Amino acid sequence: MVLPLITGMQARGPRRLLCLTGTMVGTLPSNVSLALRVMAEAYRNWCPALAADAAEQERLEIYSHLDRTLVKPPRLTNSLPTQLIRSGPTLHVGQLSRITRSDLATILLNEARDSHHLQEPVYVCR
Repeated sequence: MVLPLITGMQARGPRRLLCLTGTMVGTLPSNVSLALRVMAEAYRNWCPALAADAAEQERLEIYSHLDRTLVKPPRLTNSLPTQLIRSGPTLHVGQLSRITRSDLATILLNEARDSHHLQEPVYVCR
């Protein structure tokens, strides 16, 4: 479903694309813990179509030539916002990492406004 969006943006001119997937999607860099890597492999085996779709979404975004940011949160919680948000392309993310949905929304709004992480994935957690 992301391909028509990217194609439309490329044709009509909007350049900014924020993409939300998850920590366990796609190729996992060294900042993701071994435990989370094992969980990601289990997820890919348990839900192969869903995992492949999310990985393809990331791949399409990366090669879109748009002003993109890939936001990759860990476990989401319904807790109250903490405002104790850490983010970055090399942020360590482990099995117990989490972020509230409210804090994730704050990160997304801030990134849409300020574009701190253009052309890179950004890991977020509390």
